[in-house]
Amino acid sequence: MTWDRTGEVLNLIFNPEFTLAIAAMMFYCGFRLRMKFYVLRRFSVSSGVAGGLVMALFVWLLYFPGMAVVHFDYSLQMPLIAMFFTRVGLTGSFTALRKGGRTLITYLVACWVLVLFQNLLGVGLAGLFDMHPLLGVMAGAVSMEGGHNLAAIFGPLVESMGVSGAAAAAMSAATFGIIAGGLLGAPMANWLIKRHDLDLVTNYDDLYKGYHEDNEKEDVEIHDFIQTLGIIVAIMALGWRAWPPASRK
Repeated sequence: MTWDRTGEVLNLIFNPEFTLAIAAMMFYCGFRLRMKFYVLRRFSVSSGVAGGLVMALFVWLLYFPGMAVVHFDYSLQMPLIAMFFTRVGLTGSFTALRKGGRTLITYLVACWVLVLFQNLLGVGLAGLFDMHPLLGVMAGAVSMEGGHNLAAIFGPLVESMGVSGAAAAAMSAATFGIIAGGLLGAPMANWLIKRHDLDLVTNYDDLYKGYHEDNEKEDVEIHDFIQTLGIIVAIMALGWRAWPPASRK
């Protein structure tokens, strides 16, 4: 962490290690806030969003009166996002797909239709306001379905194609999606669950049984952790070679 002054404004500069440490602390802060305040759980506000809002408020309180400007180093952002999606892929299995059955297929088809609708609407609105159609895609399925992670991945890639403001449009749309989902989607889902008296999986054991046989359950040891981490890093290394350089920045 370093700092300097530009006129009367103090610049706080956090290196990648400090940025990662702050992100981890804010995530834990968000987790504790969700445990303490029922309204956050009621509206399905994630730990990352809750902690991020706390940090955003802190940064704004420093910036608004002109006291200081906070600068984070995002060098580790892309590798960590890649690790997240790689880990998600490793959790899938053909057994889980078979158990999903018709419900899973219905869900996938609904997602595909929604992706198409979001992109068509985004491109249509972009054309209506005389904007580049790729900005409509950034504000469409990239951010609405993919969230901030895909927005951070595809934003720089589209900007490297000459579409200025693509990253900002994608991140802004993803943020709007989270807020709209919290204010509209979560209450609606909660109402539907109560209306139809649906049973929800609320403990780890029931969730685990949905993907594994009972006799497969075992304690995770350090060997398993290192082995899984090695597989993730190896897959990331292979994929990183094929990914466009502009998206790695």
